Amino acid sequence: MLYDEPKRLVRLGLATARSEPAGRRTRTAYAITDEGGRALGAWLATQPGPPRFEFETMLRLVYADQGTKEEFLGAVQAARSWAKARYADGREQVQGYLTDGGPFPDRLHIIALFARFYADLFELVIQWAELAEAEIQAWPPTAWA
Repeated sequence: MLYDEPKRLVRLGLATARSEPAGRRTRTAYAITDEGGRALGAWLATQPGPPRFEFETMLRLVYADQGTKEEFLGAVQAARSWAKARYADGREQVQGYLTDGGPFPDRLHIIALFARFYADLFELVIQWAELAEAEIQAWPPTAWA
C-alpha cells in the first residue's frame, strides 16, 4: 500500500511525479502540490482511525482445524521467515542511517520512531511464530487430517 499511495495522490492532483536517474536505474521522485499540502494539513488535523492490521496467518489460525497441522505449520513458518527477512532489511537500512544520516537526516527523529515500531512488530511475529510452532506440535489431529 505504501508504494501505491503516491501514484494515487498523483492521479488526484495532490502530488507530482518525475523520473530521475539513480545509478543505473531510474526512480520516481514525488513532490507535493499546493492542493496536496492543504489536503495534508487538513488530514493531519483530524483524529486517526483505529489501526488495521492484515495478517493472513491469523485468519488461517481461525480455520486451522479444517486443514492439517502441517499446512498450518507451513503458514507459521512462512510468517516467521517473512518477519526475519524484513527485520534484517530494516537493520541494514538503520545502519545506513546511523552511518551517514541517510537521504533525510533532518527527519531522523521521525524515522527512528517508525523504525522502532516495525522492529518491534517483526520481533513480535517471530516470537509468536516460535510459540505457535511449539504449541501446534502438541495439538491433537485436526478434523480433516
